[in-house]
Amino acid sequence: MVSRAAVEVLKKAAEHKDRAGTLQKNGTNIEINPAQIELQKIYHDVLILDLEYALDEKVEQDLWNICFKNHIVSLQNLAKDKKNNGSHYQSKLLWFLDCASGFYLSLLQEICTVFDLDLPFRRKDRMIGIPKRLNKGKSVTKPSTPSCYYICQYCLVHLGDIARYRCQIVHAESFYRHAVNLCATSGHPYNQLAFLEATRYEPLSTVFYFTRSIAVKCQFPAAKTNLSNTLLRWTKIELPADGTKSVADYEGAFLQFHALLYVANDAPAARRVLQSLTHALTPLVATQEISSWKLLQMAVITIFMFTQSEGKDPEVQHALLEYLGGYLNSLLVPVYTISQDTILQYFGLPPIKIIFNWFKCDPRLVPLMDKPHIWKGMCKLLNSLRKSNPVAPVNYAHAALPEDHDLQGFSPLDSALSELTYSTDKMNEEIAAKVRAHRLLKLGEWLARSADFKPISINDDKSFDVVPFEQVIPITPTTPNAPATAPNPQKPLGSNNWKTKGRQNAFLQSLHKKSQALGVPLAEKSLLVFSLALFYSDKIGNNKM
Repeated sequence: MVSRAAVEVLKKAAEHKDRAGTLQKNGTNIEINPAQIELQKIYHDVLILDLEYALDEKVEQDLWNICFKNHIVSLQNLAKDKKNNGSHYQSKLLWFLDCASGFYLSLLQEICTVFDLDLPFRRKDRMIGIPKRLNKGKSVTKPSTPSCYYICQYCLVHLGDIARYRCQIVHAESFYRHAVNLCATSGHPYNQLAFLEATRYEPLSTVFYFTRSIAVKCQFPAAKTNLSNTLLRWTKIELPADGTKSVADYEGAFLQFHALLYVANDAPAARRVLQSLTHALTPLVATQEISSWKLLQMAVITIFMFTQSEGKDPEVQHALLEYLGGYLNSLLVPVYTISQDTILQYFGLPPIKIIFNWFKCDPRLVPLMDKPHIWKGMCKLLNSLRKSNPVAPVNYAHAALPEDHDLQGFSPLDSALSELTYSTDKMNEEIAAKVRAHRLLKLGEWLARSADFKPISINDDKSFDVVPFEQVIPITPTTPNAPATAPNPQKPLGSNNWKTKGRQNAFLQSLHKKSQALGVPLAEKSLLVFSLALFYSDKIGNNKM
């Protein structure tokens, strides 16, 4: 039932709203007009008296736009004019931002107190001298918990905006991340994190957070436009003529590849960029020049783009799958040279786990990865993890790993991540490595036993092996109602091809040295290694017959 008191209070806002709007149209007006101050009080009271009614009437949006944002934008424009007393306007802007920050901090604190909310990052009332109840003598309608969390997140987001306007980047990020932790399925804080990353000149992170703002239960309406505008600029940037040798070059090519597919829908042009991407990532991973976080962001962006490819040219999906295959190959090649003692610390494990989590969430993707060397590398990884004997503590069976925290609420992985428990306590790195290895082994067992299309198998000694590919499944739409397509038969790969076991680590290292002697560029070594491996394994198999 709507509070009559809240309705009566909100009726007073109409006149002040028109008055404030008229005064704000005057671009030279730098003082807070009485109508703004009165609106702040009215909107504050309505939010406290009947939060559900206030949200239905979009009071929180009017509070921010009319009472604060419009005035902030006016002062920002005036402060840019250095020749026309810009420093004076800059001082006024800083003062008003302080007032806005104080208002939202006070509102957040009062909402938590009145509605008995215990937020993990909030100081208790008694620590800052606030009485337990601030609503004595008022009849307050108790709202639902989701509404309470929504308005708290809204306050946190705008506290982050105010800190960003003040160039307090660290504080802004802190507020945005608190907002994400409060409700990971809301796209608003991710959109603001994208703006924050843009100010840091981090284009990959900018695109990553825009995709996160879209791929959640409650999308932020402007995020799609923001993502398209950001990617549109990358369709016009010229890539280095000598290829992508550095991490920055690779990021630029990666973003242009996705921009051509997502914005321009130009698969032929994207395939030309894909050629440089396919050969450039392996050396960056082998030399550890690229970070695990950037690899994870690339995986998430690619997953998002694949989910958005429905209804587009089929070549778009083909190109994305081809990139994903090359990406996985680049992460799995170093596994052959990593010792068993250090395999748990391999920085490529988090993105590998995320991709195979996605495969489990949508098993129709597994047969699309019809690249034998990928499953060969996956088996090598799983066997190395098995030998390392990662015993994960029982109380961490459902604990979220660091990469899971970063992707909480991400729609394509929702069925996998929703089963986890998220704690504010940081997980020990050693425990996280064991838990991650344990979950990768479980994913391997799923691929071997539960998946409709089983690319790998488990031997009697519990080691993993590759199943020969006798068919190639054509790419089909990923929509649930898509009709099934019969597989196209293909000539079977010989049983002695890439399935033959041997001294994999030493053998591949020797092939690596041979590729150097032949003068093959480092970016193409992984492809040569696997080609030579297939050739010699046939020779070995034939000699034994």
